[in-house]
Amino acid sequence: DWWRLVDEVPASGPMVRYWDLAGTEAKRGGTADYTVGALLCRMPDKRTAVVDIARFQHSVAARDAEIERIALADKAAYGFRVRWWIETEVGIAGTARMMELVRRLQNIGLSVSTEHPTGKKIMRAEPLASKAEVGNIVLCPGAWRDPFRAEGVTFPNGRHDDQIDAVAGADSKLVTRSTLTMQ
Repeated sequence: DWWRLVDEVPASGPMVRYWDLAGTEAKRGGTADYTVGALLCRMPDKRTAVVDIARFQHSVAARDAEIERIALADKAAYGFRVRWWIETEVGIAGTARMMELVRRLQNIGLSVSTEHPTGKKIMRAEPLASKAEVGNIVLCPGAWRDPFRAEGVTFPNGRHDDQIDAVAGADSKLVTRSTLTMQ
């Protein structure tokens, strides 16, 4: 009930695409994590729109190629409104592989940063949950909406938490970016 639905993507406002990377593809019957890239927009009324969620389970090479494809699509659709963040974790892709992905994305003209988040996922998701509960998070149209809401219902005890983690990460960066650009 927390997620308000809207009919279109906001025409203006800063955007952040935040990636929670998985390092392995799912094997038959497996429960591997998903790679998730959440695209959010800070609307002029200060609400946050979840514009898109990309979610897949690929090998590292296929994952990076898909991320690059999405980067080109974001750039074509939203230009320079989108700032990209990639969550790094020890053992997922390695520093050299991560830097190669960042270079590839920067070479197509994206602003990309990395971070190693601290604290438990449930704590990082609390600000997002508070905003959603009072109607300050809206969901744009897309096939991703129902799987996202289903994951939200079971968070933090569900089988997967990657979408919530990516959306919470994007929201955190979007708040920081919006605050900095308003000064």
